Amino acid sequence: MQFKVFIKNLTKDIRLLFFSMALIIYALWGSPTPNQPGVVELIIGVFLLLSLTLSGAFQEIVTRLMHRTDKWFLSLLAVFIYGLTITLIGAILNAAPPALIIRDVIAFVFFCAPLFFFSFIKFNKSRQDFFLGLILVIGFIFSLRVLLPTMPLLKSSTELLYLANSPLVLFTSLFLISRSMQSLFQSISLRSAVIFILGAILFVMTLMAMLVDTQRATVAALILSFIFLSTLALIKAPFKAMIPLIIIMVLIAAFDPVINDVIDQYHKHLYFLHLMR
Repeated sequence: MQFKVFIKNLTKDIRLLFFSMALIIYALWGSPTPNQPGVVELIIGVFLLLSLTLSGAFQEIVTRLMHRTDKWFLSLLAVFIYGLTITLIGAILNAAPPALIIRDVIAFVFFCAPLFFFSFIKFNKSRQDFFLGLILVIGFIFSLRVLLPTMPLLKSSTELLYLANSPLVLFTSLFLISRSMQSLFQSISLRSAVIFILGAILFVMTLMAMLVDTQRATVAALILSFIFLSTLALIKAPFKAMIPLIIIMVLIAAFDPVINDVIDQYHKHLYFLHLMR
């Protein structure tokens, strides 16, 4: 009995390892919307399949359907079935190129990935925290790939500058600024100051990636979210909220010229590389 439990836990750990490798490879060399899926996307897909297994995927869906499930799960399942039947039949009847059909089907399956991995992550607190960390790592690496496109490990073509448009970058940026504000909101101490400074620095890097790639919609969403969080904090505890808000406003005013200068220099650097080619 103990051996079976050990094998079951080991299998889950291996699945988590494959799942993590897929996401890390995606962060370093993948793209949210690749023009032509290649070796990187193939490797990511293989690792995701290894972390899932067909029996695991089937069991995941059946388990969710047999028990009381979330409405979003049923909605996404309906979209998944519709996408793999009606739209696929329509593409075949309209004689769409097979390569494009395969490309879009793979992308669509990736889109519906929560159907197969939801229970694997939701019902384990340690996996939730680990998954959150992976999301933040991906968002931050995407930002670095925008800011440092010529760095050997993160080397990307100029086609991948839309990495900053990924929702993961926006999520990472929101998490960093929220966690930074929360640290000073809870208490004024050396630890909270260190968390605030570190979070603010990382936040500025994600923000610069958005500004460099001129992602106006993403920046607008970030500003609106910041206003909402600030308003909520001021309503709940106005005196506590004033300190982090004042510090953030001062930092924004102080570093705004620096950020603009860095972005200008970055665009000049890209233009120079384009001329060199």
